[in-house]
Amino acid sequence: MKNCLYVKNTNRIVKHTEINFNSVESNEAPLIVNVGSCVNTDTEGICFNKIGRLDYYLIYLIEGKLHVETSNGCADINEGELFVIPPKHWYKYQSFGEHIYFLCVHFTGSEAQKKLDEYKIPLFPSVSSLSPTSHLQQRFKALFDAFAKNDAFLEKELSILLERILIEASRSINEKEGSILLSKSIRFLNEHYTDSI
Repeated sequence: MKNCLYVKNTNRIVKHTEINFNSVESNEAPLIVNVGSCVNTDTEGICFNKIGRLDYYLIYLIEGKLHVETSNGCADINEGELFVIPPKHWYKYQSFGEHIYFLCVHFTGSEAQKKLDEYKIPLFPSVSSLSPTSHLQQRFKALFDAFAKNDAFLEKELSILLERILIEASRSINEKEGSILLSKSIRFLNEHYTDSI
């Protein structure tokens, strides 16, 4: 995917530098998608938002590395990792000259935090590693495609597609954690197979 920015209800080109564009806090529906974006670049860069957005900011890093700082802490993000910056927290992230490719979505709603809790997706500074078989990119593509329709069903469809992204992320996080636990168990059994019970 090329660099892209998907915004509802706008008839103008929005620049990536407008980091608070369509930053909306709302409880009018359980889940509300404000903005979707794909960043795919070889350019070193910094994104700094001194005041934070009013919505949640979910980023899934596919290629490259990012250093992320927020009012909650800092972390280095690697390929295959996902994180969520909560509303009203300043943030800064920086790439270091290598190829960067990430997908993101800004969302709000009366049940946004409840859904993150339900699907066990933690807020930053926690970072979640996803299993390599994750279908999350397909879920994001479906979300981006929905923006193009811009019809009477847009809000509802974006909400459904966001929930599918959260479900897929949760599955992938659990698969990764399950495979790590299985690996540790096998290693323990292998190391102690001659021990008496």
